[in-house]
Amino acid sequence: MHTILHMRVDAGAEMGAGHVMRCLAIACAWMRHGGHVVLLSHALEPKLHARLQRLGVTYHPLPARWPDPRDLDTTRAVLQPLVHGDTGTPWLVLDGYHFDVPYMAALAEAGIATCVVDDLADRPYFPAPLVVNPNSYAPELSYHGPPFLRALLGSAYVLLREEFLALPPRPIAQAAAPGSNLLVTMGGGEASQVLLECLEILAGPLVENLHVRIVAGFACARYEELTRLAATQPYPCEVLRAVENMAPLLAWAHAAVSAAGGSAWELLYARVPTGLVVLADNQARVAATLANAQAALHLGTAPGLLREPTRASLRQLLTDATLRQRMLEAGSHVVDGKGADRIVAAMKEWSHGRKDRR
Repeated sequence: MHTILHMRVDAGAEMGAGHVMRCLAIACAWMRHGGHVVLLSHALEPKLHARLQRLGVTYHPLPARWPDPRDLDTTRAVLQPLVHGDTGTPWLVLDGYHFDVPYMAALAEAGIATCVVDDLADRPYFPAPLVVNPNSYAPELSYHGPPFLRALLGSAYVLLREEFLALPPRPIAQAAAPGSNLLVTMGGGEASQVLLECLEILAGPLVENLHVRIVAGFACARYEELTRLAATQPYPCEVLRAVENMAPLLAWAHAAVSAAGGSAWELLYARVPTGLVVLADNQARVAATLANAQAALHLGTAPGLLREPTRASLRQLLTDATLRQRMLEAGSHVVDGKGADRIVAAMKEWSHGRKDRR
């Protein structure tokens, strides 16, 4: 099996950084086993590029993004030399809703094994050995592909990066105690309007000794406006931009308001009672499923959160020990932190099986 893992993932203001950030969990798991990782991406934000360098991931820039044919041409050209080697079929982790069936089929025809990280099962066919959907609703979905397609579905495959796995386990009884530190995070994309809306909802007293920290993503276009509004609040309120290591913030937080994306799983693992906000269609089922499991509160869809009901939910999230205990116990059964290792093991198992069949 090749020791080099390639990943084809994009990030940007429109799609956020979530796809890249979750795939870094697979990258770190691969490197723990002695391998090397190369990310192929178009127009990667400089701070994200710097983070990859610190982790030891090589960045290979692409001239365009699919459906521009230069994307596929360059990706195949990078991996093609490995196809004819003696170490087996090269692996490419593919994560992005814009990668359609023709794109995946062209990779398969070129002799490249793809591990597709997905959320929606909205493509009619997945010509790949592996598809991963780490969402709690994923076992309800159907994936169609070649006879050898293996679908890794559900929260057993949630992708958590190293900084979260390194967090000391917080005892549920301790974490359930009421607190006053509130973290607000909406991912790495452009979420200025939603963050401003959250600040307006948090105007005025909520709980005694309230302290709020707001994480603005690298694509936040209204950072200065957020900072000015935060300074007018009657409690300590900080706006932090493009935070590279979220783990200390999760350790600090007594509760959180989060987009129902990758951050939701990180907060569950860190045992932080969380209210989820839906920012995009693909997040709606995550919020609904986790709310039904009583692992999180569903605050609604943004922009357009209802001020007083949201304030009441946040007050309860910070002060209701019974609710917090129930949420933390439910969340502890959702995420165990071993998802990336399971995915790497599945890739190796498929490669070994293919080698044995030759």
